[in-house]
Amino acid sequence: MTLPIPQDKVLGHYRYVNHARVSAYEALGWRDLGPVAGSHGYWSRLMFHEAQDEPPEPRPEELRR
Repeated sequence: MTLPIPQDKVLGHYRYVNHARVSAYEALGWRDLGPVAGSHGYWSRLMFHEAQDEPPEPRPEELRR
């Protein structure tokens, strides 16, 4: 399986994010790389952030929206 990872985005942070939480991560600069095949894709999307250090995470109250 080939993941949709842009060649200029190899370094950074990747995370599987539950479908319901994608917009909260996008608001913090995470990029949705699209659907993933198989069981991971059923539950989540693959997301990418360019941060060199720890990437931002949504606060719990942002995830309940």
